[in-house]
Amino acid sequence: MNDVVARALCANAEGVGLVDPEPVVLDIGGPLREIARTLAGAAQPFGLYRWAGSRDYLTVALDGSREPMSAERLASWAEKPCLVVKEARGKGGGDPEEKPGKKSAKIDVALARRLMACDDLAEGTRELSAVFDVSLPVWADRERSGLRLLSPGYDDASKVLTLAGVEYDRGLAGKDGLHYLMKILHQYPWHEAVPVGESRSFAAQVTLMLGEFGRLLLPDKARPPLGLWVANQPGSGKSTLARMVISPVHGEVRGVTLPERGEELRKLLSSAAFGAEPVLFFDDVKALTAGELANFVAGSGWSDRGFHQQRMISARQRTSVFSAANDPKLSPDIERRSLTVDLFAAESARERQAGYQITIDEGWIAAEENRRDILAALWSLLRNWEEKGFPRHGESSLPSFEWYSRTFGSAVMCAGLVNPFSPRESSIGGDERGRAIVELLRAAAETIDAGGNRSFSSVEFLDLAEERGISDLILSPTVKDPAKSLGKALSKQRGRRYSDGQGRQFQFAGRDQTSTASYTIHVEKGGGH
Repeated sequence: MNDVVARALCANAEGVGLVDPEPVVLDIGGPLREIARTLAGAAQPFGLYRWAGSRDYLTVALDGSREPMSAERLASWAEKPCLVVKEARGKGGGDPEEKPGKKSAKIDVALARRLMACDDLAEGTRELSAVFDVSLPVWADRERSGLRLLSPGYDDASKVLTLAGVEYDRGLAGKDGLHYLMKILHQYPWHEAVPVGESRSFAAQVTLMLGEFGRLLLPDKARPPLGLWVANQPGSGKSTLARMVISPVHGEVRGVTLPERGEELRKLLSSAAFGAEPVLFFDDVKALTAGELANFVAGSGWSDRGFHQQRMISARQRTSVFSAANDPKLSPDIERRSLTVDLFAAESARERQAGYQITIDEGWIAAEENRRDILAALWSLLRNWEEKGFPRHGESSLPSFEWYSRTFGSAVMCAGLVNPFSPRESSIGGDERGRAIVELLRAAAETIDAGGNRSFSSVEFLDLAEERGISDLILSPTVKDPAKSLGKALSKQRGRRYSDGQGRQFQFAGRDQTSTASYTIHVEKGGGH
């Protein structure tokens, strides 16, 4: 690696040449604040940064590799940008480069610790929020009236460092970008049996791709939902579709195993948060039920005990989370925090792939020419949205992720695709019992006239579930008291509002209803077909 080029890229892109800067004389005999200010200025062209909102320092190399800066490392690293000196006792001689009365010196670890704790070093060191090897879009101004792509180098407004990496076409028309994505993605077995342009799952796939490409368009505390691919059998393409979201922006990605123990999961999440990892990809999971994972996805910050420490430390949550699974068990908290792509393959992978026009695998996705084409297509969709005045589609909304859904969902709908945040049609994976109970309530509501009320006992609900063939989804075969078990599940639905098969709104058992022997459903007037 060419260190001169690395330093030029790590510095601000404007006005930086490819010439080694002259070492800055750092007199460690002066006041601490002055030493810190001098070191901060000298270190800038050598790639010293501070994670945004923290006192964690690091250096960044040309290839994007990052190395934390500890006091032990700073003590020797400071000799790169600085000629460290201190007052000489007696008459100075020695090194001709030394100033009169000064002699060469070294920063010890104790001084390095004091410098890293000094406000002046923090204030003089540029904050870093992320490092990418592709130019990503950001808002052109605070009013969000336009878009721009980051140039190589450090961007003061976004605090992002862009390294010279994958270049792509900036002028592709929106219709051509969408055509390209449909060309490479139409062969996947989307769950909805409709043309690809009308598929909710295809729209969700494009939204996830656009959301990761446009991640810098979200405000500081806005979060992306969990990107989830659910299939009915192995070989449906869920993992390659996940990589198609991640790789264009981040390069080659490796899936990680979802820890089974809660303690191990928390360690993994903390490592990602404190290391500012851009992505976590859990591949081939059986269940996503951990409350900590749900909190990690939705939260803008993360706190935990520091490794080998007793004190709590906090960090901004910058990590996007993705997962792929065959018929997984999902907790309600995970399901409502996810944007799910549903796949249903009737044939085996071998039979289906025999008819593919394009063989897409990890190598295809990681190839630079394909990354270029995907990035160009995604940028064209955002430019299309910009050219049309950034229209917002109110129906494109996911609670707790409003910024994400209304930004990228609107851009996708502006391109002519369906609402990616519309309800899933697939029943594969997820909270099957919860869905079955809602189906039961809807079936009960259909027996009531508009504007009417009717009370149901747990036994009546059990009979209706048996009639609809969903009792096995609601009750475990080993349950001792089915009516009592169902009653507990129904109690959690108190006060909820739904629509039945006729489109009529109804409310189940108002929150002020105290009886557990029966449950009242009220169907509102109007609204039906």
